[in-house]
Amino acid sequence: DILNFFVNMEHSYMGDLIITFICPNGQSMIVHQQGGGGTYLGQPVDDENLPNDPGVGNDYYWEPNATNGTWVDNTQPAGVTLPAGSYESVQPFSNLNGCPLNGTWEIEVCDLFGFDNGFIFDWSIEFNPDLYPELISFTPIFSQDCDSTYWYTENNEFILEESQNDGDCSTVDINPTIPDTIPFYFHTTNNWGCHYEDTLNVEVQGVNLLLTATPRQFCGQDLPIIASTAVGYGVSLEDCDFEWSSQYAGADVSMFPNFPISDTAGIVTTMEIPTTFTLDVSFNIPGSSETCKNSHSIDIETCEITIPNIFTPNDDNVNDDWYVVGLESFVGSEVYVYDRWGVEVYYNKIGNDGVNESWNGEIDNPLYKNSTVSAGVYYYVVKINVSDSEELIVVDQSQNENMINQDVWTTYTGVLTINK
Repeated sequence: DILNFFVNMEHSYMGDLIITFICPNGQSMIVHQQGGGGTYLGQPVDDENLPNDPGVGNDYYWEPNATNGTWVDNTQPAGVTLPAGSYESVQPFSNLNGCPLNGTWEIEVCDLFGFDNGFIFDWSIEFNPDLYPELISFTPIFSQDCDSTYWYTENNEFILEESQNDGDCSTVDINPTIPDTIPFYFHTTNNWGCHYEDTLNVEVQGVNLLLTATPRQFCGQDLPIIASTAVGYGVSLEDCDFEWSSQYAGADVSMFPNFPISDTAGIVTTMEIPTTFTLDVSFNIPGSSETCKNSHSIDIETCEITIPNIFTPNDDNVNDDWYVVGLESFVGSEVYVYDRWGVEVYYNKIGNDGVNESWNGEIDNPLYKNSTVSAGVYYYVVKINVSDSEELIVVDQSQNENMINQDVWTTYTGVLTINK
């Protein structure tokens, strides 16, 4: 399976070398084991004052069918070069029987005398060409269909449907909403299953704002919203138009007159429930009639909660549900309702998603087997998870409320009347 071992090298003293070829599993074959005295290999620079100057290498081969002897058999007078060509190995090629062809092959050259040096410029192994499969020539075909050719982004954002709606996904419309340099990746697969990709970096011009408020609670007094890290990407903030909007009609935010000269972008003046405020930014593209827009939002919580003291779960669509209004601003808070015997009939906890579920009167207790509460007097416990940096205003509509402070908890208890 091996036609020859090859090396292109030079050395100034053949007699001090041992040259070994090592196959991937560690089997080895010594092709030269000292001998030959001062015979040159190639055309070395035989000057100890110039140890790093390479000479000119000769091409030497070791073949299993060579008949002209080993290097030692062809020893030359000192200072005369061993001719290039094919030679017999000191050890037989059968030393490598059972050796795997695939893997890492090594050549090991041991120089046993310190006064000479040499250089290896190239080496290789030639295997029997019958080992290799026949070469196949083909021309790949790339389809424009969407299952073979398409665009994508890291989070699969900012790409609309393919532009011409004709099943060709090589052309798409994009709608990047973040001012930044955004990479878009083009992927294609040919009919042989080979995958190729290229990247197109799109510079999105616009304004990137980080909106903050301290605290992020509205407690009845005007609350400034700060654009603390306003950054323009190819756009001057002074050339932009800004407009505020709110999630709910009962919330009001006004534009601060000196923005963007001032970092204060808006003032919240009215808000009854937790609200998302959005600042829309628009600017005209130079040399075009087009207008670019992007939006930035901030969630503002309320510091006021209201604990209703009565509700009527009778499916008349009037006051059918009960919940602590505004409690969603305080993540981790808990609500319990007990009947007159102290049996828990309802429990709710505000999770990280801020969802404040309402109660429709169904008893959440296996003892009652999913029945509904009857009319009567019940008792609530509202444990509010409030930190030192947060404000809390409680409107308790029960006339018998009690308040307890314990660690981070502020607990309210009171009477809840249910009518039907």
